[in-house]
Amino acid sequence: MKTILTIALTLLALNSPVFAGEGHDHGPGQVQPTRGGILMKGHDFFLEAVGTKSEIKFYPLKKENSKSNALKPIPLKDVKITANYSLPRGKANQPILLSQNSDYFSGKVEAGSTHRYQVDVSVEVSNEKEKFTYQIELQE
Repeated sequence: MKTILTIALTLLALNSPVFAGEGHDHGPGQVQPTRGGILMKGHDFFLEAVGTKSEIKFYPLKKENSKSNALKPIPLKDVKITANYSLPRGKANQPILLSQNSDYFSGKVEAGSTHRYQVDVSVEVSNEKEKFTYQIELQE
């Protein structure tokens, strides 16, 4: 009887939510990307990157207010941005010529046959300077 009880308690303990991993909660309190890209946070703003084999887009965003997790675009006139990209085993730090669009910056990249590339971005918003590094994983 002790053996059956020990096995039952062991199985019950192994099924415990205590062993569940962290980092999978996307519920209230989490800021989500608005365009399906990669979202990174500066001190007072966010920068979302959306990349394909031929183009990269950057969306500068900020919270609508201090109590909300909804994001809204930052006027592009308030943003200074530069970016470079590099391919695995390729030329290092090729500059990206960025142009302004309605609420984002975009630039051309040449990923060729690779499945990912790295983008290094320097951003200044309202005298706050940040540097971000994105790994763009291509899904095309």
